[in-house]
Amino acid sequence: MVWRRDRLPTLTVQADVTGKTLPATVIAELTPKIAQLNTTLPAGYKVVVGGTVEQSAQSQASVAAVLPIAGLLMLVVLMLQLQSFNKLFLVLSVAPFGLIGVVIALLVSDSPLGFVALLGVIALVGMIVRNSVILVEQIDQLPGHPRRQNITSFLSRTSACRRRAGLGRQWPATATPARAGKHSAHI
Repeated sequence: MVWRRDRLPTLTVQADVTGKTLPATVIAELTPKIAQLNTTLPAGYKVVVGGTVEQSAQSQASVAAVLPIAGLLMLVVLMLQLQSFNKLFLVLSVAPFGLIGVVIALLVSDSPLGFVALLGVIALVGMIVRNSVILVEQIDQLPGHPRRQNITSFLSRTSACRRRAGLGRQWPATATPARAGKHSAHI
């Protein structure tokens, strides 16, 4: 059936990929062959890639256009909240450790790093940064101790509280939302 696309008569050929291969990977492999086929077609005819790959490229382009502005805005807000380059560097230095877990999880599950996974990575980095800000603020709020003693005192008090409460490893999952609600007014 002949449809119109961009006011031109268009013949659509559809295909699907199997397994865990991304359509963009298949298109990248086929691009030289498509270019070669386009040179042999008569004038006015061409083969153009569309569908899922085209929509994915548009989505990634829109996220890539906004990401630098969002990153800069995030740095400004963090700097206003933390009021120290040292604290900002400390908070941001924790984020790459989450990426190690992402890479390991993708390798173990044999999953590709697609658009949805990239959005998940962005969300994960945001949660890691938020948790780091909360932890830095908790350490700074300890009364009457120099900073190094604050860190040691804070860690010993939280581990003792976790042992008494029986939370163990559940502490980040249960305490972070409660602390985030308390500190959200600072932003």
